[in-house]
Amino acid sequence: MADTAQFPPGEMLDDKYRIDQLLSVGGMGAVYVGTHTLLRKRVAIKVLRTELAGSTAMIERFQREAVAASAIGHENIVSVTDMGTTAGGVAFLGME
Repeated sequence: MADTAQFPPGEMLDDKYRIDQLLSVGGMGAVYVGTHTLLRKRVAIKVLRTELAGSTAMIERFQREAVAASAIGHENIVSVTDMGTTAGGVAFLGME
């Protein structure tokens, strides 16, 4: 499945997340290994597929996923620590 939300290594998101490498591609987007450059911390960055970025319903679903995952606080559920939008208008989540 081709993902049009591919970001090359070194690309910056929101002036604080650096893309290091692609980890996986799924139905809603792609997950990257990245670095929070201000904190010098490794993070996972989930980026919504660009072809879904124009869908208000998909953006809302993506954001609900972030809020739900953040609220759960369980050791087996990834913690979402940030969410934002790239300069190109693509939603992303910063995760542990």
